[in-house]
Amino acid sequence: MGLKDVIKEADSKLGSKLDSVITGEKKSAEGKVDDAVKEGKAELAKFESMMKDKENELDSVAADIGKKVLACADEGKQFDMSSISDLLDKAKEIKAVISDIAGKIEAFKK
Repeated sequence: MGLKDVIKEADSKLGSKLDSVITGEKKSAEGKVDDAVKEGKAELAKFESMMKDKENELDSVAADIGKKVLACADEGKQFDMSSISDLLDKAKEIKAVISDIAGKIEAFKK
């Protein structure tokens, strides 16, 4: 085997080794990307679930406010806003949490 043949064989082996390293790194990178996408989707689903829970909680508070207003009307009393101030404060807190969650969901979608 001449020097040219030895060089060709070494080049071939080196090329095969580089190909396997590159292919392995590509598969490894693809796996990491897939894992990151799955993790991101799980986080997004968690935030969407939290959003739905908070929206349901806000609906419940709104229903409680409505019930208090209707109870006053049914009794023929003048409605007093102070009777629902605690519920209004709770609604504001829930809306703030919903806004925060919405911002996080939006960040995931960018």
